[in-house]
Amino acid sequence: MIPLSDLDQALPRGFSLAFVEALYGLQAEGLLGRNLSHGDAEHLKDGYLRGKDRSALQSGIVLAQATPRGIWLFLRAHGYSGTWITTIADPSVRLAMTSDEPIFTVEPWASFVKDLPPEATTAA
Repeated sequence: MIPLSDLDQALPRGFSLAFVEALYGLQAEGLLGRNLSHGDAEHLKDGYLRGKDRSALQSGIVLAQATPRGIWLFLRAHGYSGTWITTIADPSVRLAMTSDEPIFTVEPWASFVKDLPPEATTAA
């Protein structure tokens, strides 16, 4: 889950839409799962964000889930070939992108939907 406002700040002007379009291309290649979606939190409330507290999500978001094939390719690209796909969630593993020219002007914030707190229930 990546807030679109972070993408707007992190990418050169106009690249957020290209980023989202690229995600759909990765989905078509089987590197991202079928649950790829984007929009504001209210739009996604009945789907992937059902039962989650959406109050902290102030902008539109991109929801994506990598497939095992996508995770293995990503890990290989970062020098972790031959590791289990769970390596991607290991906080001790640094998966930074490096380049002579930085891709991002600020690091976009990303998180897992499972880490959102549950939606508050109201007493009847």
